[in-house]
Amino acid sequence: MLRPFDAVPSDSGAILAAMFPQSAHHETHMSHVFVAGDEAYKVKKAVRLPFLDLRDIEERHRCCLMEVAANRRFARQLYLGVEPLTASGDGWRLGGEGEVVDWVVRMRAFGPGDRLDELTRRGAVADEELRQLVDDIFSVQEACGPLPEARWDERVLSTLADCAEALVGAVSGSDERERVRLWETTCRASLRKQAGLLRLRGEAGHVRSCHGDLHAGNVCRLDGRLTPYDALEFSPDLARIDRLYDLAFLIMDLCHLGATGQANLVMNRFLGLSGDYEAAVLIAPYMSLRAAIRAMARLMGGDAAAGHAYLDTALAALRGAEEPLRLLIGGRSGSGKTTLARRLAGEVAPPPGAVHIRSDVVRKRLAGEMPEAPLPPAAYTAGAANAVYSRVEKAFDTLAGTVPVIADATFSGRGEGIIGPCLTRVWLTAEEAVLAKRLGKRGKDASDADAAVMRSQPAALPGEDWQVVRTDGGEAEALASLRRAIGPGAYRLQASS
Repeated sequence: MLRPFDAVPSDSGAILAAMFPQSAHHETHMSHVFVAGDEAYKVKKAVRLPFLDLRDIEERHRCCLMEVAANRRFARQLYLGVEPLTASGDGWRLGGEGEVVDWVVRMRAFGPGDRLDELTRRGAVADEELRQLVDDIFSVQEACGPLPEARWDERVLSTLADCAEALVGAVSGSDERERVRLWETTCRASLRKQAGLLRLRGEAGHVRSCHGDLHAGNVCRLDGRLTPYDALEFSPDLARIDRLYDLAFLIMDLCHLGATGQANLVMNRFLGLSGDYEAAVLIAPYMSLRAAIRAMARLMGGDAAAGHAYLDTALAALRGAEEPLRLLIGGRSGSGKTTLARRLAGEVAPPPGAVHIRSDVVRKRLAGEMPEAPLPPAAYTAGAANAVYSRVEKAFDTLAGTVPVIADATFSGRGEGIIGPCLTRVWLTAEEAVLAKRLGKRGKDASDADAAVMRSQPAALPGEDWQVVRTDGGEAEALASLRRAIGPGAYRLQASS
């Protein structure tokens, strides 16, 4: 990787440009990145920023090491290491014994079309990829352990104030400044309303060392797997946040890109893994703050159109439903409860849709297993069932009237204790032969039920006020019938995808 001296470069970015003249160059406010063949080389700029001073080579070296350490938690195969950029008598090189003039993060290369934002725009992302991505993010968060933060509520409000001030300075015209002030006032009111919950999450261990900058542009497909990269490395304090706030960046960005159904999938996979259903009331203000931060970055980077679009998203995230959907979906195994609940959850307004509480997922997590891990028959005791339904009902009732929520379970002899306004109970049914055939085709799933289990379940309605929807005719017909059963006025649907 030798490049002879043929000119005196102005900075290390110019050195790398000379070393890799055929490379693709990408520039941020902090770094130069050069993509050459199968590898990429990233050098920090010798700049002073409001939050960081990179003028000293040792500080740039420290930041390079921190970047690799922070990102290897998510993408070990992407970040290859930190190498010195050296100068000797015959030129510049990466590595070598010459004078160290700077430090370079060495990475594997991937194309811009492999980023999640670009994949999403093309509709080229499978749901299973997103579930695996959430599982990986959750695993990293679990591994880092809790970092108690008694003042998490104050930190969030401080972040909001700093963002609003920066936005006011970045927009032009009184109308745009008024929009920023409207966002600031509305978002602050929403967060203050949940100040107790925010404080509790900080004290209860939900604040962890997270990615910190988890928008869709910072996720790529690498070796066939969606992989987060470019984690916030220069300030451990800024990345020490509520893990739901971390994920809210990705949820928000998917909504911003128009992939509301997949944003709903991401939200519900994470809530199912964490069991943090009651914290779903924070998702809207968290999304709004994340969108405003993205707006600030785009406006300050000179992309006014993108900045204003994100400000639109920040405001839209705070528009809750007047009468949030409250829906119980019951039925025997194989009747389509989860399939229809997932479809409907992603369509319910406002984005990112309804919280979906699935009893099968709750059961696995209470047992300490991942949703698709099978449980032995001994795990299906009456006591275990009572614990599952108690958890489902507690989460459902806590969220009632705040966000749209759907619970799906067999509800055999249960579900009548859940009451309240705008509550709808729907019982799905189909011929027994149809149910058995579906269960025979089921792959990895949170439900362990087979045809024998299904036949042991009561076919009768669990109580009064349950509307019956037949699902023999297929998913589209059943979904249309489910919508009719819910009825107009109880919810607002987004345009179906």
